[in-house]
Amino acid sequence: MVAKRFFVPGLLGFVLALIIFLPLFSQTTSTNKLVLRAGPGIKVDGQLAEPIWRRALRGESLLVPHPEREGAEGMSTQVFLHQDGQFLYVGFICQDSQPDQITATLNQRDDDLRNDDSIYVLFLGGKNLEYIYFFGLNLLNTQLDGRLNLVEGNKDVAWGPKWLSAVQKNAKGWTAEVAIPLEMFPSSGEEVRLNILVSRVIPRLDPVFWGGPLEPAFSLEQINLFQPLLLQQREKRLQGASFLLARQTPEDKTPLIGGLDLKYSFSTALTTRVLLFPEFGLVEPDEEWLNFTPYELKIPEKRDFFQDIFSLTDQEFNLFYTKRIRDIQAGIKVKGNFPWSEFVLLSTYAPEDKIRRIPTSSYHLAMVRLIPLPWLSIRLTGSSRLDQKNTWCNIGFDWRMDLSSGFTLRGQLAQSFGEKKEDNFALALFSSWQVKSTQFNLGFLRIGRNFGDNLVKIGYIPDDNRQEIRAQVLQTFKLKTELIDSFHLGAKGYIYWGLDNTLRSWAGEGLASLEFKSYWSIGLTFKKEYMLNEIYPESFPGLEDKVDLDLWNEYRASMEDISLFDQDYVFSLFNPVVGTFYYLYMGKKEYWNYQAGFFSRFDKGEGGRFELEIKGGQFFVRDFTLFRLFKDLAISRTVFLEYSLYYLDFNFEIPPAYKSTNIHILKVDNRLSDRVNINIFFLANTALNKITFQLRTRYIFWAPRGVVESVVQRGSRYFRETNEDT
Repeated sequence: MVAKRFFVPGLLGFVLALIIFLPLFSQTTSTNKLVLRAGPGIKVDGQLAEPIWRRALRGESLLVPHPEREGAEGMSTQVFLHQDGQFLYVGFICQDSQPDQITATLNQRDDDLRNDDSIYVLFLGGKNLEYIYFFGLNLLNTQLDGRLNLVEGNKDVAWGPKWLSAVQKNAKGWTAEVAIPLEMFPSSGEEVRLNILVSRVIPRLDPVFWGGPLEPAFSLEQINLFQPLLLQQREKRLQGASFLLARQTPEDKTPLIGGLDLKYSFSTALTTRVLLFPEFGLVEPDEEWLNFTPYELKIPEKRDFFQDIFSLTDQEFNLFYTKRIRDIQAGIKVKGNFPWSEFVLLSTYAPEDKIRRIPTSSYHLAMVRLIPLPWLSIRLTGSSRLDQKNTWCNIGFDWRMDLSSGFTLRGQLAQSFGEKKEDNFALALFSSWQVKSTQFNLGFLRIGRNFGDNLVKIGYIPDDNRQEIRAQVLQTFKLKTELIDSFHLGAKGYIYWGLDNTLRSWAGEGLASLEFKSYWSIGLTFKKEYMLNEIYPESFPGLEDKVDLDLWNEYRASMEDISLFDQDYVFSLFNPVVGTFYYLYMGKKEYWNYQAGFFSRFDKGEGGRFELEIKGGQFFVRDFTLFRLFKDLAISRTVFLEYSLYYLDFNFEIPPAYKSTNIHILKVDNRLSDRVNINIFFLANTALNKITFQLRTRYIFWAPRGVVESVVQRGSRYFRETNEDT
């Protein structure tokens, strides 16, 4: 039975007083999505040729969107961030399909650069976030800086510190480097907190009439796009936190538990982290998804200790899937990040998982990534799981070659070891082309019959025993109209055979969409899919026949070795139990699934997004209707709300109790100040009769060393785990 994070009202005050992180040395208190640790200095020459730029933090997510631009093919912008404790370095690679038309005419400091090709770095700051500080640069290395008062509305270009910049023009466009002194920002001595955006102006594509003081680089309507950035100026060698946690759960013999989290930095490039009895209940719960496949879904990782590992191991064949590990009693991680390479070593000790019937085990990962050439990266990965009776291992080698700005080759070789000794090898090869407004992807996979059976003990793969071909093409047409920016046509598909050359499945999908010049897009989709029935034997009763429940339970028990099917989902949702009989809705030899859909999206960044999707069709011989809604809202500069709704209706002649499924997800993030943050998470899934509620409060009472964090939670935090399981 899993411990349920449920705090009864009588203990609430006691809990809030005891869930305290007690400082040992220093505690990283940031909840920022972007964190920059101090590294070596950079010579500002505009070339971005130094090795450190290859390991710099990518900043494309900080770019101000320009949906109104026409003819923007070949105008991509890459952004890189770095800092050395004294300067924040921002690098730009501005590709231009027409480099001879780049405009650069102004050469006086603080000239209005908006009629020149230029780049901008913007900060939202001041005691009450009442100023936008901006730094601009054109191809003549003409600097513009100033601040915009959001209260009074005036722009002051006389303001500005001394900062460094350099530019270079090349055959594909131009590059720029900016170094902004950190002394202009408030600092605790160990870290600097910023709110940042970057932008690129292309005069020949941007509007000629401006309605704001910084347009077209930035519009005041986009103020919600600013993202927090934490700069750690001095990295302490030893950091850590201990904690006491009070909780009441069905299995806890004592309401008090404790843990330890230590981090040691040998240098800015080499760190190690040790956990003892960590409390993952302080992490936001998993979200529920709808599954339109018979296979297991891959769930995003939210636990801090595993998050960077999750992204590094997210390969075609995922050799180390951190969601396989439910809880840990101890863990150690060593990370190295150098200009030409990076590596990760990780080991964890996990207690028995009674829900998934996994004995006490240890999990291990070793990964090395090398970048010997600017266009080539290679990675070696090994993983294993050990318990008292069994050992499973995976090894893999993958590579990526960017042979040109529009042509990429990548691939992966992998082998799994475990109970299945033969045919446990897998190969994946992919290529992608980007030519002006056309993108094409092609892939081939060969996955052994037993590769997945061993792999899924540690990693993730939806299916094995296949030889697969994938293809995808997307064509963009720019439309020179006042309302519509572009029209998109896309198609993708796959076909795969078993290794005995039996056709197992194929699918084709089409897309047609319009993007408007107002952050809005609409589109239509259609998908047709063939699937061979590999779950039920031919001698078993057919479609919509009823089977005695005892006979069915006996048959299902014999299918334990079908490890790659999401059995609970497929068997329970599509084949309901009615009385003492089990009704088969998946008894055909083959299935022809199809779905048609409409979507509408509006995206102005965090706090300004809206998505609506409506689909209908047939999935495993059952007609369905799907409605999905997503909206986030910036209620104020510090309060953000996010809501998701899934409504799924299946047409059953003899419906189960959950014929209609509703999934509601509500998130509230209230950033009261730099020291206080309140988060609310609510989830309801009617198919599982599941309700999860979590209230998290975080208070930094002694920055950056002292933190009080409290959590009140009811219901399971794990994906697809019902309240009855906890």
